[in-house]
Amino acid sequence: MSAGLLTLVVILAVLFVHEMGHALAAWALGVKVREVLLGLGPKLLAFKVRGMGVSLRLLPLGAGVDIDDEDFQVASLGRRLTLLLAGSAGNLLGAFAAMAWLGWLWSQGTEFLHALGFATTTTTQVVVATVKGLVGGPVDVVGPIGLAHIVGSLGPASLELSLVVFACLSIGVGVFNLIPISPLDGGRVLVELFGNSVSAPTRQRVEVAGAIALGGLAGVIVLADLVGLLH
Repeated sequence: MSAGLLTLVVILAVLFVHEMGHALAAWALGVKVREVLLGLGPKLLAFKVRGMGVSLRLLPLGAGVDIDDEDFQVASLGRRLTLLLAGSAGNLLGAFAAMAWLGWLWSQGTEFLHALGFATTTTTQVVVATVKGLVGGPVDVVGPIGLAHIVGSLGPASLELSLVVFACLSIGVGVFNLIPISPLDGGRVLVELFGNSVSAPTRQRVEVAGAIALGGLAGVIVLADLVGLLH
């Protein structure tokens, strides 16, 4: 498997874990999930799981969960916050599972407790490093192209490499989504906590500004990836 294909598969896996975290929490809390979307644009593949739609889109640039707005609004504050935080929780649990699997492989299937300890230590270290990078900066942020270049420099594709890349990217996505900027999950949590004290037009302007800022950041990252590739 090429570095580019491995990167694409890992990105889709990380997004799937994040959105399924939201979807499973919604299902457990009685909030209807219409569809889980992986990617943007036209549908490439679509199917249903117990009445819930899952679709793979053309552009692997994002993901989302289409939930019933009425069900969400009538849910208690605690349930709404749980649903919003479940995506990042899924990413962290997924990273822990990947590191435990890696520790299990490295111990040749003989040290289960060692694998759990390795997963706990490495997951915690990566989470701390990610938070420090986002808060303290400066931190080098790469997009899909840059990530594929990094993955290619780490050696031939293997299960071990896939697990490492998945764990690190999953933690990055999980932590990044907790930044209190709408429409990220962290921003939506703030809206649920303090939205009643802000007028609807103001909330809408803040959400639009956040979406524009995130879109601009994504554009800068992709441009930086392309410039780095040319050099």
